[in-house]
Amino acid sequence: MRVLDQSPGKLAEICRRQAAVATDGQARDCLLKFAVEYEARAFGPGLLADVLLREGSGATFREGYVFTAGLNMKGARQYRSDWGYWACDIGDQNRLAWSDKVYDLFGLPVDAHVDRDWAVGRYKAHSRSTLQLVREYALRHALGFILDAEIEPEGGDRRWIRVLAAPVSENGRIARLHGLKRAL
Repeated sequence: MRVLDQSPGKLAEICRRQAAVATDGQARDCLLKFAVEYEARAFGPGLLADVLLREGSGATFREGYVFTAGLNMKGARQYRSDWGYWACDIGDQNRLAWSDKVYDLFGLPVDAHVDRDWAVGRYKAHSRSTLQLVREYALRHALGFILDAEIEPEGGDRRWIRVLAAPVSENGRIARLHGLKRAL
């Protein structure tokens, strides 16, 4: 296939079209990840979150996926009401802040005290190890990440969630991570 218009927006569109007809799951996932990268280049920083929130913007991110972050997740439009906002203050002993929806995802009453160790302990072993690797890499390189992870909510059945995270820098250092979570 020859593509005359090689702008990031056009390349993203082509990747999405090819992913829609791909029969191999790994090829489809790869094409969708390329589409997200091209869309990140095509849109301004505030619109990247909108692209990632759209339905079907990636079949799976179970191995994690990092991206250059330049967006304010809290100010991003949310197309779907099933997304919950979260933040982790790295400078304050990984203190967590969650929206009502994130408490719901983890099977907790709103405003229950939650520390990061407890929250990470809710992730199944395979997802927990991937989360730790992707998070460490993202923090080390000032990148955002997306991860599809399996969790076991308090008193509930296992479920898969999508975690979208972006770093916040202060004085040249990563001060916190923040982002969105939703059930898959």
